[in-house]
Amino acid sequence: MVNEMATQENINRMRVGTALIRQLSSTFYPNIRMIFDELVSNSWDAQSSFVQISIGGKKIVVLDDGQGMTKEQLIEFFYISYTKKADLDEKARTDMKRAIIGKFGIGKLSLYRICKAFEIVTWRDGKVHRAKFDFTEFEKNEFIDEFKLDVNTENEYLPPGSSKSGTMITLMELKEVDNILDEISLEKIKRDLIRAMPPSEKFKIIFINSETGEGGVIKPENLLANITRKSYPINDNLEGVGEIKGTITYLDNGIDDSGIYVRVFGRLVNFDNPDLIDFTDVTHARMFERKIVMDVNVNGLNDALQTNRSGFINDNPSYIKFKEWLEETIDNYNKLEYKIWEKIKDKLENIENPKTVTNFLRNVIESSENKTRIFPRIREFDIKVGKLEGSELSKFDKETKTIVVNSSHPMYIFAKKNGRLWGALFFTLITSMIEISMQNSKDLKGFMEIYEFLSNRGEEEFKSIKARRATKGKRQES
Repeated sequence: MVNEMATQENINRMRVGTALIRQLSSTFYPNIRMIFDELVSNSWDAQSSFVQISIGGKKIVVLDDGQGMTKEQLIEFFYISYTKKADLDEKARTDMKRAIIGKFGIGKLSLYRICKAFEIVTWRDGKVHRAKFDFTEFEKNEFIDEFKLDVNTENEYLPPGSSKSGTMITLMELKEVDNILDEISLEKIKRDLIRAMPPSEKFKIIFINSETGEGGVIKPENLLANITRKSYPINDNLEGVGEIKGTITYLDNGIDDSGIYVRVFGRLVNFDNPDLIDFTDVTHARMFERKIVMDVNVNGLNDALQTNRSGFINDNPSYIKFKEWLEETIDNYNKLEYKIWEKIKDKLENIENPKTVTNFLRNVIESSENKTRIFPRIREFDIKVGKLEGSELSKFDKETKTIVVNSSHPMYIFAKKNGRLWGALFFTLITSMIEISMQNSKDLKGFMEIYEFLSNRGEEEFKSIKARRATKGKRQES
């Protein structure tokens, strides 16, 4: 009896301080985008057909037509690092329209980053349940278990225009963080959401400015459409990982957002870290630098997710296998792309490059108001690339009015080796400008005048071409 009492006296419960919420929210959700990801994911998991985000008046309202919650489920929503989503039985999962994303039960921590209080109203089966969480009141308590959460049930009230079931979360007293109400920030959030959780007809994401009433359904965008050279479908099944589906896209130009983007149940995981492998180690790495974008869905990596779902656990066996598959797969596609490149590069170098330079310089000369004075001898010409005997950079054939750029010159070979086609193109341009200046001048002063004119007007023409392409791209997007 004495020993039993002594044992009971030595039993103490661990307690968790309220400061943990603030610490975890900052650690797990360092930026605003991740908070909106969590809000939209909740509606996704509730099997909603839409989620509407209304912003204005220093509050954010998130409304969906999902399954709603019972009073018990609403209370469990506030449990930290606990959720029954992952424990749904097979029948419940089968009845659902899509897979569940949430499984850690920490998403509500993200709200601390953005507001001082939030209210949840949820309804189903004719009953409405309401709970308000005030972070300021919460932090007045030393320990989490000292805070009392009030959950009220109403039998009659429903939000105006609401569906038979659903949930509405209102974030109040927004904090001054990341200029959340700034229009530019909102546009960025929209674009990021489109990338992280692509909207569809079965799951619409609606943005509304509650002060002006402006807004609507946001639509998927193909941000790579204007710079895609070739895109390959990926449909693989990796032992220990499962199905891997998506695309690998090769671009004409390098971009900052290149890399590997991985989704689990449709939601993008590594939004801010697409460098999952060292691209300098893959075949032809320099040739394809910043020109590869891979976007794949791998549900088998669900158990490899970090707690905030923004990355993967590096020593997870499935993730290790996946990274090995990545390196091998990108290696193989790089080799395939290089073979295609080998077949067309001679044509590009010897035909397309000279043709491009010819048209460019002709446009520059024609744009001159004093072209007869500046270019008294040759204004119309063709440009070719070919081998010449001797060490001359180029040669002008007066009979055919053709400038031949010497492809066997050491400087051309150097430019091509280090700059590839762009290097060869640039060398062809500069050499042709020198030849045109020489043919149209009598002395050094005349040569410098013509060359300087070609350089300055050439730069203006190049800027004009870039502006026209940018305008064309915007029209295609709209």
